[in-house]
Amino acid sequence: MIPATPLPADVAVAPKFAAFDVVDINYKEVNGVQIPASVLVPKNIKPGKHPLLVRWHGGCLIAGHRMYPDWFPTWIIDLAASRDAIIITPDYRLMPEITGLEILDDVRDFYTWLFQPQALASYLPEGVSVDTTNILVTGESAGGWLALQSALLPTSAPKVAAVIAQYPMIDMRDRWYTEDYEKQIFSPPAPQLDRAVLQEYLKTMEKGKTITSAVPPERTQLVLSSLQQGMYGSWLGEDRKLYPIEALEGVERLPPVWVLHGKGDTIIPAEGSYRFEKAVREQVKGVELHVTYVEGDHGFDGAEGIGLETDWVREGVEFVGRYWPQQ
Repeated sequence: MIPATPLPADVAVAPKFAAFDVVDINYKEVNGVQIPASVLVPKNIKPGKHPLLVRWHGGCLIAGHRMYPDWFPTWIIDLAASRDAIIITPDYRLMPEITGLEILDDVRDFYTWLFQPQALASYLPEGVSVDTTNILVTGESAGGWLALQSALLPTSAPKVAAVIAQYPMIDMRDRWYTEDYEKQIFSPPAPQLDRAVLQEYLKTMEKGKTITSAVPPERTQLVLSSLQQGMYGSWLGEDRKLYPIEALEGVERLPPVWVLHGKGDTIIPAEGSYRFEKAVREQVKGVELHVTYVEGDHGFDGAEGIGLETDWVREGVEFVGRYWPQQ
């Protein structure tokens, strides 16, 4: 497989990744463009079979980068390290150039690649392997949507041991995502952008173009204007599988899920997580669900001082530890 494009220098050398060797690979090609993932292997790893943590990045499905350090919570890295786990974090195609179903195609194809017997073998040190039959899937914001989709897709769900969905995008039929009105986004609130900025972008946009990442601040204004003008309904698509609450209909088994959300989230309102929690408890029999709602805005778990000993983190990790990794 062709090596992935090297990481931007300021991303590749981020201190929080210092304990890992980072290997960049490509898991898929679309119209001649490679879609990459990064494999984080602990530098002191010992031979043997190791747990695997799959982490999906955020960015409102419009921006973000698999290794952007500011959006990669330290406690997730520490959780993996405490379990001698290997992390793999993929990129995926971004809207509005493509649709929600095409993003789901990337998720499905990533797992198809991952579950091939030798997919990761050539990128790991001699004698080291991973357990792909019992994986932990995490994700923040849009990555939380992707993590939940990982647990709903028939191709990956049987091998997902547990999910951590951090302030996930869930209820994207809500008017927050579909209607154009003045919204208090960010803290302090960002100004309302001129509607013409987004419309001009859409006029010149190359439909179907494969864009796999955007390191902030790139495309930040696009994210902001898309939320302000409620474009997600038209961009994501109408298929019910794109909407986790609706996709629960008929689901007989859901892996254990930990949802955490800041009550004061100004980007992805916590109401979506409340509705998802209610739907799961009503529709999926025997589901194991742990929820954490704390005071805080979007990305609150990335604040300095949040670690494995933080009370709500410790409680959630204890929940996840019942299912991943298997002994």
